[in-house]
Amino acid sequence: MPLLGNDKKGGLGTTLLRTNHSVLLAIGAASTAEHAAVALTGRGWTVTTATDAATLVARAQTQDFALLLLGALPDGEAAALAARIARLPPPRGLVPIVLLGADTALPTDDVLRARIAATSRSGTAPLDPIARLSPMFGAVGVASLMGDFRNRLGALLAAADPCAIGEGTTIAGVAHRIAGLGGTLDFPLLADAWQQVERDGPAHLSAAWAETRIAHTVLTLLLDRRTVM
Repeated sequence: MPLLGNDKKGGLGTTLLRTNHSVLLAIGAASTAEHAAVALTGRGWTVTTATDAATLVARAQTQDFALLLLGALPDGEAAALAARIARLPPPRGLVPIVLLGADTALPTDDVLRARIAATSRSGTAPLDPIARLSPMFGAVGVASLMGDFRNRLGALLAAADPCAIGEGTTIAGVAHRIAGLGGTLDFPLLADAWQQVERDGPAHLSAAWAETRIAHTVLTLLLDRRTVM
C-alpha cells in the first residue's frame, strides 16, 4: 500500500467525523511525518504532528482529536503509548487509535472514517460494548466473551486460509459466523461487512478484512483499558 491510499469514494461520509476532522499524526521520522501530513491535509484532514513520545502525550492530554495515527517513535513503544493514551480521562482517552505498521503505510479515508465510527458513532457517545453488555453477562463474563472474540479475529487475520480456523468450512460459512458474532457483540460495521461477503461473495473481502482489523484494534484497546492500570 502506498503511504496514503487514494480514496475517492467518499466512504461513510463526513458525518462520521467529529467537527474539525482533526488528526494527531505521530511518526518518528520527521520527513515521513511531514509528507504524510501534507497528503492528509490535501484530503481535508486537519493534521497535528508529533515526532517523539513526550510531544505525543502532551498533545493528547491537552487537545481534542478525531483520530490518532500512531507509528514508530524513537522514545516509546507504540502499543504502550496507545494504552497510556487510552487511560486518559474522557473524552481524550476515547480517541480512536490506529497503529501504523513498520512501513508507516496509512489507511485510506474509508478505513479512517470507519475506525472513528467504530469508536464514536458520529462523534457522540463512544462505542463500548463491554460496558453495554456487562449488566447482562457480568463484567467478568463479558470481558471473557470479548477476549475470545478478539482472539478469533486475530486468528482470522493471521490465517492463510480463513476456513482453517474452525469458523466454517466455506468462506460464506466463515462470514456468517463472524457477522453473527459481530452483531451480537455490538460491532455493526464488522457484521455488515461480513454479511456482504456471505450474501455477495469474496469480491467484498477487502472491506471485511479492513473492518476485522479495526474491530481487533478496538477490542484490544478496550480490554487493555480494563486490565492495565
